[in-house]
Amino acid sequence: MAVSQSINKVVADDVVGPADPASLKGKTISFVGAFTVSSGSTDVLVTPVVLEAK
Repeated sequence: MAVSQSINKVVADDVVGPADPASLKGKTISFVGAFTVSSGSTDVLVTPVVLEAK
């Protein structure tokens, strides 16, 4: 498994996975993440590492 796939699995299992979408309605979501921008593209990809709902 590539490093990027391993990171995505950890994020999915430990950051995004535990969030119950139904419980987030009406809450303010904040996150900390790492981002990348591909050369020649205006798209920004953010990988969350911390996700909070208040």
